[in-house]
Amino acid sequence: MYLLLSDPGDSLCERVGTALVQRGCEVRIIDDIMRGPARFAWRLEGLRSESRIAFDDGSTFSDKDIEGVVVRRSGRITHDFWDAEDVPYLDEEAHAALFSWLWSLDCPVVNRYPPNCWFFPSAPILFWQKTLESCGLRTLDFLLTNVREERLDPNCGPMSTGMPLTSAARQFLNPRSLRDENNISLCNLPLLMAEPDQELHRVCVVGSHIIWDGTVSPDARLLESALRNCATLCGLVFMELTIACTAFGIRVAAIEPYPAVQSFGQDAQAEIIASVVELLVGTSEIV
Repeated sequence: MYLLLSDPGDSLCERVGTALVQRGCEVRIIDDIMRGPARFAWRLEGLRSESRIAFDDGSTFSDKDIEGVVVRRSGRITHDFWDAEDVPYLDEEAHAALFSWLWSLDCPVVNRYPPNCWFFPSAPILFWQKTLESCGLRTLDFLLTNVREERLDPNCGPMSTGMPLTSAARQFLNPRSLRDENNISLCNLPLLMAEPDQELHRVCVVGSHIIWDGTVSPDARLLESALRNCATLCGLVFMELTIACTAFGIRVAAIEPYPAVQSFGQDAQAEIIASVVELLVGTSEIV
């Protein structure tokens, strides 16, 4: 049995599930085994680990019955039976239990996330800088400051894209917005500024496969070995990166541990789905 953990309607899990069924595999898609309708039990005895999952249709599976797992965003607890202030704590407990259980499985898991990706999924690109550099990759040039004069300093180069450190949101900044002293977010909080985006390319690493969204330059394709090394150092077998072609060379503009496959073109999507299935059924190497 293959277990696909995702929010309802996740297109990647639906298409991976369809491909597995066509191979004659049994598939279950559920948002989170740590809450209903699934009933979960996990026994830990020293070095021995046994778990069992029961579903409303009467079927029951042990961890030994699970042949592979795909992990997307895990489910969230609703407010139906809980006070609002208790929900964040309950969510974190459920997520920690699921995270631990995934690491106990012997089958292929896509992805068996490391703690930083699981508990802090929206890390800024600066978080990955040392990892990228160790693979021979470079990020965009950044300026992080809350000093208005430095934001306008021409010696800092053309910095026109602003972004928070807690999400992937990006905002074009013009000289007027940078000078506006009434703009609380720009004047009082640290602002991460990057050089203007040039040509952007999205790419997925799936095991040993490098899948570009559309046509890319030969220079960008030279990075493929480094991208595989980056995924390995990040502890991921499935990840998405945004590559920027700038006047100063090829740069990594973003890393996404939870790829938005639906945003890729149809040809790239089909290749990504096929590669994920390869990882699950054991025809492609996975760690």
